[in-house]
Amino acid sequence: MTTQRGNVYGFDRAFVWRVNSAGICTGQLDPVMPGTAPLTSHAYEINGPISAELPAPTFGRFEFVGGGAYEGSADAGLQGLEEGSMQSSQVDINLAILLAGGKLDTTTITGGPIIWSTNELNPSPHQVGLMLIRKVQSRVAATAGLVYYDTFLFPLVQMRLRGPNFSQEPGTNVGAATLSIVPQVGSRFPWGEAFGSNQDWYNNQNIWFGMRSQYPWHITAFLQDGVEDSYTLQYLPVYDTITGGRANAIYAVNGVPTAPDTDGIDNETGVVTLAAAGSAGVWDTAFHQTQYLQAS
Repeated sequence: MTTQRGNVYGFDRAFVWRVNSAGICTGQLDPVMPGTAPLTSHAYEINGPISAELPAPTFGRFEFVGGGAYEGSADAGLQGLEEGSMQSSQVDINLAILLAGGKLDTTTITGGPIIWSTNELNPSPHQVGLMLIRKVQSRVAATAGLVYYDTFLFPLVQMRLRGPNFSQEPGTNVGAATLSIVPQVGSRFPWGEAFGSNQDWYNNQNIWFGMRSQYPWHITAFLQDGVEDSYTLQYLPVYDTITGGRANAIYAVNGVPTAPDTDGIDNETGVVTLAAAGSAGVWDTAFHQTQYLQAS
């Protein structure tokens, strides 16, 4: 049983991915014009994470005062969310383009130089999913001291790369980059399944949700062409037996958890074999636990 109480520490990893209109992860591919299938794309890792400040909610309040006396108050509900932020020790040009669009220009000046931008004038940075992973040490008697993983998953956010500032002062991470996090309301898990009675969240919507597990998570997207019946995960999965697409992982086809072929998950090569080749243009999603090992 995964612990329900413990001490949190250690910002472990962070990932982002593009999202289509059905809420399904498309990896790093444009959800509208992804390219010619079959295509496999993985969630993009934000390297060098230092810290992340979650978006802070602002709640309204009604107050009742009459006859010169305070009579009580009531919560008026969520009124807004402040922008969150994340700091990274690395300035990642490809990440800036993934978040806000544009291209890496190696043509205007040939021979090695590259031209890039954070593309601030784009009024609509891409909708992406965001996953932040940290460690937690259990403080429940049966599992005290064991390490688990806390995953904070934002189904829909918009992000931008800011900075880094210029500095001549010595120190630690003096040129760190900042990523803004603007959360949006989501209604689906990253494989496309809608929130519902299993969660019982208000209006079957949420801004973020947490997951606690024995191992951390990763996401891979596969765009079917109706012929190819397998794809390869970026990292080896911990579990290779998935009943109905749900056991300790989610393997989904077009938003519906669907088991791969019998013995269709190879945890030594990362190859996932589908039960059928499917239909062209359909997205498959693998949301699985991993130790971030790759096939040799």
